[in-house]
Amino acid sequence: ILVPTKSAGKNLRIEILNTLQQCGVQAMSGLKISTLESFFAELITDETCATYSQRIASWIQALTSKTPKFSIFPNGEPNRENLLEIAIELDALKGILSEKPATFAQTKTLLQQSSDIQNPYEQSLWTELSTLEKEYENNLAKMGVKCKYQALQQALSKPIFPYKKIVVAGNADVPANLKTLFENIDSSIEKFVLIPALEHQKNGFDEIGRPSPEFFENEEIDVSEKNTFVFSSVQSQAQAVASVAKAYKNPKGVLAISCEQLKNAYFFKNAFDAVGLKAHIPEADKLSLSMTYKLLKNCVELTDIETFAKFNNTLNNPLILNFICEKFALSVSDFFAIIDDVRENFLPATPQSAIDILNEHTQESNAKILSFAYALIQAINTSPSKAVETISAMLESAKTTAKNFDFDFEEEALSALKNCADELEQTQLYFKFEKKEISELLLKSLENSSSRFPDTENSIPLNNWIEIFWSRKPHLLLCDMNDGIVPLKNSENQFLPDSAMERIGIRNSTLRRARDAYMLKLLQATRSNATQVLLSLKDVGEAPIIPSRILLQTSTLPQRIKFLFREPESKNVELSMPTKIKLHINKHLPENFSMSASKFKSYLDSPLNFYFDYILKAQEVSPEKTEFDALQYGTIFHFVLSKFGESKIKNSLNPAEIYDFLANELDSYIQTEFSANLSAQMQFQIITMKQRFAAVANVQAEHASKGWQIYGKPETRFSFEIDGMKITGSIDRIDYNQITNKYLVIDYKTYNKIERNFTYTRHISKVDADKNIVWKDLQMPIYKMAMQKVFG
Repeated sequence: ILVPTKSAGKNLRIEILNTLQQCGVQAMSGLKISTLESFFAELITDETCATYSQRIASWIQALTSKTPKFSIFPNGEPNRENLLEIAIELDALKGILSEKPATFAQTKTLLQQSSDIQNPYEQSLWTELSTLEKEYENNLAKMGVKCKYQALQQALSKPIFPYKKIVVAGNADVPANLKTLFENIDSSIEKFVLIPALEHQKNGFDEIGRPSPEFFENEEIDVSEKNTFVFSSVQSQAQAVASVAKAYKNPKGVLAISCEQLKNAYFFKNAFDAVGLKAHIPEADKLSLSMTYKLLKNCVELTDIETFAKFNNTLNNPLILNFICEKFALSVSDFFAIIDDVRENFLPATPQSAIDILNEHTQESNAKILSFAYALIQAINTSPSKAVETISAMLESAKTTAKNFDFDFEEEALSALKNCADELEQTQLYFKFEKKEISELLLKSLENSSSRFPDTENSIPLNNWIEIFWSRKPHLLLCDMNDGIVPLKNSENQFLPDSAMERIGIRNSTLRRARDAYMLKLLQATRSNATQVLLSLKDVGEAPIIPSRILLQTSTLPQRIKFLFREPESKNVELSMPTKIKLHINKHLPENFSMSASKFKSYLDSPLNFYFDYILKAQEVSPEKTEFDALQYGTIFHFVLSKFGESKIKNSLNPAEIYDFLANELDSYIQTEFSANLSAQMQFQIITMKQRFAAVANVQAEHASKGWQIYGKPETRFSFEIDGMKITGSIDRIDYNQITNKYLVIDYKTYNKIERNFTYTRHISKVDADKNIVWKDLQMPIYKMAMQKVFG
């Protein structure tokens, strides 16, 4: 018995056993329930089929062969940098065409036969693809393997298996090669196609049970205020569904829910959690959600462009973070304190520059920690086997020390990674992948779904659209009925557009639309008024989305459009409603947490942002910069002035001498940190910075002429306590005037414009009648206390 999904098979098995028990039969023998995919895989188990790595390697070899010269690529001959992308596309094309099944040469013939008008480009394309395919198959043969699609084609031409009867049960999404199987199996084997249908639909299917587009594209779909509900957002839709479920005493026994699996299901799960119900997502657990995948991806990205920001982001991964902390007996907060100190005080460009800076500032122990972390990342990028070995060691370490860690899930991800690494090393005997290609293939191996089954006891499944068709629950909620979800958008392939898929008779958007119209019509009819359709006008990112085109199958289209596109009246489903975030205010600050003036300012501006930045350690992700941001600009400016404060001419009265020193230090810094790789924007920013230094030189010379001299070293750090809380920071510069016996605290600012009474307006909220100051920035009072308590 061939069913569409594993869960459909499970449901069918239970029903058959129940029916047999009613007849006095206690066991089920001579009967196998399988998905079509598993059944076809069974047909080629005796063949030695190529692994994914071998197939990709063979495509790249074919593309790099001396002949033929390709004209099918619009941007000219592909180079090695983009060959992997094309190889993946070609392998996907083989997968799509295996439904017929068809070689590229057969596809060319089918396309020629399907149209009276011949397209010269199309003929040229498939001629070249056919030549390329022969080269690809020759490369596989040299490795001693076959393409699994080629093996399936041969198996379907002369199928051999032990079954006496084949039943295709309730499968509205069968591939075209089922027809090939039926045509070629022994005539003594009985074949049945069972598909539920309404009385008027019985002639609306082909011989293998696929709904006919000509019939189902014209089916009137029932949409009304009783059965269809429009929401402004996915979030509000999920909240409504959770409310419906909460109203049932036993929602799991009564209610079946479908929703978009890749993104939206998690919003539904969270909405159920909020009302005290459990929900699980059978299809959405992809291995790419694992810490293993995220660590590997971060390491690969760091190798492409090494920046300290990416290094820092990689170290936030629990796998590597836990491993480092255990190695050096650090708490997590201790480790992040080291990172924060390096980032805030030195703004290093790369991981290596951070390590060098720490060594220069006699912080060898911290440099050793960062060197170890950097070496781990480099090891992961060395080779597939080294990546597996390193991540495996991290996972073993986490088992003994980490809490709230999904080890089974990570073990499955690591196992998939190991399998891919083994395949890659085997393939490397015949073909040498480049380092970047290896990284991409390792990541791709972790993009598959997990095989684990979630804990489903007392938990409501959030089905996908195909799964819910097999549900026997009396109440159905069909959510996310938006175009691109129902019917599902076609996978893009640059060589085979949807119109060509339709011409050669394989699954395409027209067939998919007919299938989904049939399914919706049947579900509505068999559940009476207990099937509700739900859709959103915006996706999770607030971008507008449109209702499913199936809902527009009606003879009264203007009224239908007005109904489906209207904004919901209820305000409690608006996306712009404030989000209540529960702060864990009863929790203590992290161990050894210290405050600084900038942290106090962040807290006074917004306790919520302070909580995100300094307690949760939230990270912002930004694209590659083409110019210095305000922080970088200010840091470079501070660095140069700090060098001036340490120089022999720090008390010079000559503006030209001061400017020459500042300009030369700036040029030296830029050359060391950025070499010549500066964008036009950055070069312009350097020019404007020198203009500022010219102004600084004039002010500094006049300032020194009045008796002020730089006291001690610049960037003087301080530390003291207020009511047991550690307060830390650094003062840009302290000056002393022997004439007046006064000290002056100087803080450099690099704002574009500055107003008079700057300190008052930027630091003080108000002064009351008793002259008490209400501060909105504590930099001034903290510096004053530091001068008194630390410097005396």
